[in-house]
Amino acid sequence: MRSQSPQGNIQTVIGGIIAAAIILIASNSFVIINPGQAGVISILGKARDGALLEGLHFKPPLSLWWMSMM
Repeated sequence: MRSQSPQGNIQTVIGGIIAAAIILIASNSFVIINPGQAGVISILGKARDGALLEGLHFKPPLSLWWMSMM
C-alpha cells in the first residue's frame, strides 16, 4: 500500500474545487424559456430592447443581468 504525500492530497482537493467551480459556472450559463413565455433581459434595472423567445438561450455567466419570464 502506497501512502500519498500531503502535497499530493492538497493538489487533489484544489483540483476538485476548481472542477466543481467550472461545473457550477457552466450550469448557470444557460436559461430555458418555456413554450408560451417570453424573456425580458434587464441590465442593472433597465430593460433591453427585444425579447427572448421560447427555447434554450446562452447567458454570460457571472454577469450583472437578469431575465424575467412573462
